[in-house]
Amino acid sequence: GVPVVALAGALGEDLGDYRSAGVAAVTSILPRPMPLEEAMDQGANLVRDAARRTVELWSAHPAVRGGRG
Repeated sequence: GVPVVALAGALGEDLGDYRSAGVAAVTSILPRPMPLEEAMDQGANLVRDAARRTVELWSAHPAVRGGRG
């Protein structure tokens, strides 16, 4: 299947069994703690930046680059 990464506003203590739902990883869009109002105002930018960081991290993995690992 196609790997799925979930981007969340924040991560709680109990993420549940997300892997059984077909989600490979879960990460927060917040690069630092911030007030809810600021996060809401910057939502589009936060999602865009988190998606970019996630793709960069994913692409750095040897298996994604065609190597073994």
